[in-house]
Amino acid sequence: MNFLVIVLASQLLYYLLIVQTGVVGAFDSHIHDIFPLPIGGIIGSLLSAYWRHDNLRQELFFMFAIQIIVSWYYPNYSLGLLLVLGFIVGYTTPLLLHIFKSQSHLGLALGMAISYAIGTALYDYPFAQRGTIAVALPMISIIALYFSYVQKTSAFETEVFPVSVVISMMLWIFADSALFETLSRSHTLDVWSHFTALVITAHLVGVYLAYRFKKSLRE
Repeated sequence: MNFLVIVLASQLLYYLLIVQTGVVGAFDSHIHDIFPLPIGGIIGSLLSAYWRHDNLRQELFFMFAIQIIVSWYYPNYSLGLLLVLGFIVGYTTPLLLHIFKSQSHLGLALGMAISYAIGTALYDYPFAQRGTIAVALPMISIIALYFSYVQKTSAFETEVFPVSVVISMMLWIFADSALFETLSRSHTLDVWSHFTALVITAHLVGVYLAYRFKKSLRE
């Protein structure tokens, strides 16, 4: 298996279990307590998109290391740590997307399938008890990245990430977060506890169909 798939899967899992639901759940969705998180994400995404990168591999190693340090404090984050956490996730996401442009669509689909399946299975794990998961996932990312090949580039052109792509990515993240948060807070629609297998199956089918008809979707 391409180790970059593990890097992608572990980071998607971190986003789902820690950033998207763990932190939000631990702070009981109080926006005045977690507002630095999305602000940091926006700043990180924009800086990553328009920064000239000389060594993507070293940048990811550095970001994952900071991610581990920040994760040690989960879920007792200050406003400053939430800003840093959001920045890390926002900064690394465009880098991973850029790296996977040169990878096969099968690898991308496999990484998404792994993250969706495991993330759904662990979704009911108590928010306050995900500290071990928060530290383990970036450690897995670092180990997998060590065994991965990332093509070196002398310059990372800003045109690689047009404004429309960055905006679309951020809108998708916000919409996806709102959906997961709404469903997780609903007491009448507890789909993760009672329909775990169905949700996993639906995710896997969706990823397969996207992979199967990728050429048709481009047209």
